[in-house]
Amino acid sequence: MKYLTNMKKTTQKIPKPVFDKDGYQTNITDLNGKPLPDLNAKPLTREAMAKLGLPLSPVPTGDELVDRIKLERLNIQLSKDSVEYFKGTAKRRKVPYQRLIRAAVDFYVDKDRMGTLPA
Repeated sequence: MKYLTNMKKTTQKIPKPVFDKDGYQTNITDLNGKPLPDLNAKPLTREAMAKLGLPLSPVPTGDELVDRIKLERLNIQLSKDSVEYFKGTAKRRKVPYQRLIRAAVDFYVDKDRMGTLPA
């Protein structure tokens, strides 16, 4: 039992939990004690990735694609039912409803150009 007397007792300090206003714990760590990533953080832009020396994805982001497309203003009258459908769908998907209408029209045009629309 002589060998046990030379061992030092080590304890790891566990920080007290910190909670936000909604009651969620904000200082959660993984098993190694490192903080977990913030899931609400916005992803890095391509410019920020380039500054940090990170490899850039060959696929452009949606915002970059929208910026490249030349848009033309158009006034159009749609049925109230159609507008309500697009507004409801856009709200569930958390996108502007005009963008959803534009995507639907672009989808139709692409299918028509490829000849894959049903007759």
